[in-house]
Order: sequence, then structure tokens, then C-alpha cells
Amino acid sequence: MFKADDRFLVLSGRDKFASTRMAEAGRPLGDVDVLVAEPSKRRLLAIEAKDVAGTLTPSELASALKKTFGTATEGRSAMQQHELRLEWLRAHLREVLSEFGLDTTAAASWAVEGLFMTSRAVPAAYTPDPALPILALRDMRRQLTTAVEKPKHKRSRRKR
Repeated sequence: MFKADDRFLVLSGRDKFASTRMAEAGRPLGDVDVLVAEPSKRRLLAIEAKDVAGTLTPSELASALKKTFGTATEGRSAMQQHELRLEWLRAHLREVLSEFGLDTTAAASWAVEGLFMTSRAVPAAYTPDPALPILALRDMRRQLTTAVEKPKHKRSRRKR
């Protein structure tokens, strides 16, 4: 979706920027599923993509959502892990911008934002007060489509 729009530069599946691996205290942070640069707004959007469509029963769905968006009892939830990636990206903006081929001299003026994109809408009852925005794929498509002003077609009315 983002690659089809000239406003954006896109990298996917990256865990290393300018030869520096994303890690905290020597522990790998994993990769950024989709990293979008919007140079005109000096904004980076780090997207964590999750497929929640595979869960069938309500208990499976509740468990998957807790591991993804909640406070995981063992280790970190995916939301917490993504927040650590965002902190790393902010601390290494020059390396990140250089991967896009962008000017690194004004790195401090760039904003880094995070987002969770899901394959379908997530039940709000399982995600109380999430740390990052959660958006379904179809809603992201809709936002990108409406962000680019398209001419509206008037309906022609036939006289009867």
C-alpha cells in the first residue's frame, strides 16, 4: 500500500541499519515489519503487522491478543517489544535515515511513530488502553485512499 504512493519510502523486514543491529543490552529486538518514511513531513512510521485471522475460538483469540497487546506474563508482549524498537529507532535516527538515502543532518527534526496493523479489526475489549495505535488493514487502506484527494463523481439523475 505504501509503496504505491510516491509520498512514501518503504523498507521491510529490517533488523539492521547502517551495519548496526537493533538490540538492547546485546539482546536482539527483532525486525521492523514495515518502516515507512514520509520525507515531506519528516516522519517515520514503524509498523508491526499481526495476522489475527488464524484464531478460531474465543479463548484462543483472547490468549493471542494478550500475548500480542497485553502485558505478557513470560517475557514481553509484541506491543512491548515494538515499543523497544521505537526507542531504538529514535536513538539511531541517522543510521535509519541513511538506509533510506535521506539527509541525516536534520535527523533530530524527524518524528518516529509506531503502529500495530492487524489483518482484521481487533475486539476492543481485549485491548484496553493500548500503548500504540492498533489499526486493521482495511482501515489503513481507507486512510491512505482518503488522504489523497480524489475527485468526487456526481451521480446523474434520470428524469422520469
